Amino acid sequence: MLQIRRWASMPARRNTSNIRAKLQHFINTGEIQEVTPQQAAANLQRKNRRVAADAAKNTLSPQKALLLLRAKYDSALLKRRSSAQPIDLEKLRPSDLNVASDKSLAIFESLMEIKRISKKKIPPKLILHLLGITPEVLLDPFKITEETLKLLERDQNTVRAMELCHLGRGNAVVASNAVIQWCMEHGKVDMASKALHDRKRWMIPLNEQTHVLYFDGLAKNYSWDGVSHSKAQEILQIYSRVKRPSVQVFNACLSVLMKCFSNGQQLALDFFETAEESKTVWPDCQTFTIFLNGRKHYIQNKVTRIKSAPDISASERTKQLFAAQAELVETAVNVYEKVRASAMPPVPPTKEEAEANPEKLENYRKEISKVLMDIDPVFATTFLSCFINNFSGTAVTAKSGSHYQYMLHGLEFLKMWCPEVESMLHFALENHETKIIVPASDIKRRTDERVDDAEIPEKDRPSTHVKELSRDEVNPLVVFPPPPFSNNKTRAIFSNKRKRLVDFSRPKFSDVHKLLMHQTYVNSEGKFGKKLPSSQHISLEKGIGVNTFLLALAFESLSKIGAVKEFYLAMWYALTKWGGIYISRTDLKRCTAEGLTCGALPKSQYPDLTRVRDENDKFVVKECLLGDGSASEDSGEFNKLSFNEKMSLTGRHESSVVDVMLVENFIYKIDENFPKRNVPARFVTELLAAIVSPASNLSKSLKPREKTFDSVFAVLKRDLYAYNDKNLHKGTVSNRRRKVPNNTPKSSLTTEQLHDSLDSLTTLVRCIMVAESREYGLHKNRQSLMSNKFVESYDGLIKHIKSATWTDAPDNHENALEVHKKILGSGILFYVPKELYDPRKNIANATAVEDSVRYVYGKLKDREDLDEKSKKLMLALKTFIQLDPEVSDAAEKLKAHQWRIYNACK
Repeated sequence: MLQIRRWASMPARRNTSNIRAKLQHFINTGEIQEVTPQQAAANLQRKNRRVAADAAKNTLSPQKALLLLRAKYDSALLKRRSSAQPIDLEKLRPSDLNVASDKSLAIFESLMEIKRISKKKIPPKLILHLLGITPEVLLDPFKITEETLKLLERDQNTVRAMELCHLGRGNAVVASNAVIQWCMEHGKVDMASKALHDRKRWMIPLNEQTHVLYFDGLAKNYSWDGVSHSKAQEILQIYSRVKRPSVQVFNACLSVLMKCFSNGQQLALDFFETAEESKTVWPDCQTFTIFLNGRKHYIQNKVTRIKSAPDISASERTKQLFAAQAELVETAVNVYEKVRASAMPPVPPTKEEAEANPEKLENYRKEISKVLMDIDPVFATTFLSCFINNFSGTAVTAKSGSHYQYMLHGLEFLKMWCPEVESMLHFALENHETKIIVPASDIKRRTDERVDDAEIPEKDRPSTHVKELSRDEVNPLVVFPPPPFSNNKTRAIFSNKRKRLVDFSRPKFSDVHKLLMHQTYVNSEGKFGKKLPSSQHISLEKGIGVNTFLLALAFESLSKIGAVKEFYLAMWYALTKWGGIYISRTDLKRCTAEGLTCGALPKSQYPDLTRVRDENDKFVVKECLLGDGSASEDSGEFNKLSFNEKMSLTGRHESSVVDVMLVENFIYKIDENFPKRNVPARFVTELLAAIVSPASNLSKSLKPREKTFDSVFAVLKRDLYAYNDKNLHKGTVSNRRRKVPNNTPKSSLTTEQLHDSLDSLTTLVRCIMVAESREYGLHKNRQSLMSNKFVESYDGLIKHIKSATWTDAPDNHENALEVHKKILGSGILFYVPKELYDPRKNIANATAVEDSVRYVYGKLKDREDLDEKSKKLMLALKTFIQLDPEVSDAAEKLKAHQWRIYNACK
């Protein structure tokens, strides 16, 4: 009766015939169907129910897991790793054994310690419960990897993750690789080595990725000269056990061995030469890059020891420095010859040769089936840094960089590899008489004198290693094999179309091969080829043949040899070509025709803020240009062209070529290498203004960051110290010649120096205000127009200026009035009188401006010869000083007075 009731309560089955459905499928498609979709779904559902039932049998509930733990173990045995205190099993709750519980990890670690000491197994069900998995997970490599990553992220420890890999055995290959990678990324080298050793004991197979991750992780964790001789030998033993090492495994191992400086890197050199001679591994461009970079760091380390050696004379030190760079340059040239030979494609037979001997064509087809080696920008950067660097000490002094001949030689290589750099230098030399880049006469003279005084041997002199380069030996024209996607490959073979061997804009041959394998995989429905990962995108379009690192080396060379005018012109060429910045190249050439002059961006186009009334008759702050509202004195192409005409002349911003770090590099090089008589700060702030100004930065994607502004503040601060030192030295020498007591102040500034510093500071402040207004807005709730850190930097500079003696601008002189006006113009918007200042708002206050407010007002209030602008300034200062802090709208009135003073000081 009970069974009848159960049967009656069950839902009625669908009255469908599987035979009829199969027959209909056969009529429609001609295929015999073993099971219908409905049957397949039902079978899957039954299988899932069986799996769930089996899992329930093989797993423990939290309550049973706790009972089993209490039954098997004593509290005295279970101790926390962090302390000697035992884990009280009676106080544990079932939730404490959950995988996400901190106590669960402590219990698991204690159980593993008991297993190690007693050699007794832990109940498998308890282990699985503490790992948070079911037995079915151990059968699925994907799920093992997923759970391993979760355990590593949760525990920040490898104990449970490695035990999961141990249980998974052959299904834990990828998961075990993930453990090694995690250890290396977190600097746990010993733990990674243990994980590699344990997986051998547990018979977890090693694959190519295992060794790549292990060796590459070691290379990243060890510093240069940080790998001992014994450690290098241990790495070689591990490598020797790899049956068929790929070039990726070889490269990763080589990158570790190059960090062993014992015996002049002999182990790494032997390893590289043995593999090259035995042909067990075919090196790629990365192999040569790793090798050359390792040799460069070894010699750099050697140079550092030479510079700091206390027991050698100056001439001996110079000899050793020149010998070290000669060795580095010779190594670089030899490596490039091997790279060039490896990258050369096979020479195709002519059509006549192929017709006369078809076997030649067949042999050529076999040869081009191999993937050609790419000479990439990374190798080029490493190679060029052997010539162009700041550590060699072969220039004017031991603390300087490379000899000017090495610098120019590196620049020649770069020109032949990158037509973009060649065009940039052509623009910089267009008005030059010889059209050749030459070092500054002073740098050349002093460097040559140093070489002659030290009596450098001929074999170590730059002239021995720097020979005239031909394009055929640096970047020859060659015939490449026909593209794999070409429709008529035979015709392409006989076309004799020659291209440059080195072309960084060309798609890589390795990428083309990957794309071909992917296409084969798709066309063969997975039977052949190799599928590309969905995250990897390969384009066959031609790119840009230069990047930010190569460009930085070009500018390093120009700046170090003293070619500052060429540097200035090349900088603006790069910014207009790849930075999205517009400046008139015609105006630029005109202003630099007679020499280095700051004038790429007209003053009227510098960025600024202004306070105006909006449509609701309320005062608002908005962005403007310095020349808005006044007749422009700048005459040139910049002001004559429309916005659309400027856009058509300006290239789009290429962030891979010009980024904000390159701009900061420009700032540093201008400050370091431009003559002080030209006031480098002017060029620095002009560059900053061009990046911030909406009239020049048309793309608006190249933006300064906080570090950019900090670097300009640093330039201005260094300038003040340099002015102080210069004036002190000049005054001391003058007094000594006149034989009078030396009363030169230690810190002093001339009027010209004051104006130069304050003009640059004012431009910097305006740029910061405009940039931050775009970042944070100009809404009413914003308390200050400049961040606290920049206000404090500004205040510190002004205090430094005021602490110095103004030699030709005493308090009773007109020069002092002009200087104080400039201080007001740059900082009045950030100064609040102490009666109105509220420290609770945490807003920085430029208190150094206070003296200038009272000084300028005191000088102007009694004068009757004031012009209209000076009268406005005097009245604005008067209302500012006399503002009653008790009135209800004191804050609004203060802002209005600040803006009136700011505008009157322009």
